[in-house]
Amino acid sequence: MRHGALTLLWLALASLLLVFPVRLWIRAAPRDLLARPTSPLDQTDGAAARQWIFIQKARTVLPPGATYTVIAPTRDVEMNLFMMSLGLLPEAEGLPSSYYGVPTPKIGSRARYVLAYKSSLPPGLHLTRAVFTDGTVSERRSPPR
Repeated sequence: MRHGALTLLWLALASLLLVFPVRLWIRAAPRDLLARPTSPLDQTDGAAARQWIFIQKARTVLPPGATYTVIAPTRDVEMNLFMMSLGLLPEAEGLPSSYYGVPTPKIGSRARYVLAYKSSLPPGLHLTRAVFTDGTVSERRSPPR
């Protein structure tokens, strides 16, 4: 009897070791595991995923060969968006408004299009090409040289 009770105790402890991690995994797992992701960042960083989607939507508006800059509420978000845009907008030329936190207004002001992510537009923009949930794509009538 002692051997049988010890075996049952070991089985109970082993079951607990399996049940608790699975229970925690199920609680932490996203609700819709089979949903198609909208960006490569959906399951890792929600803010970056929204930025990626904004740049993808902007791609539908920018003509090939266009120059663009990105503005955002913070320099970190602006840099992240600009770096994403370099990969997602290969047919356009990115001109940064800031670069690694350092403002570069002379470079960014030469861009024909402004991708404004959750940010107010600078003066001098006359035509909004597209309005998305997280921002706008606007065009300058004649960018300064």
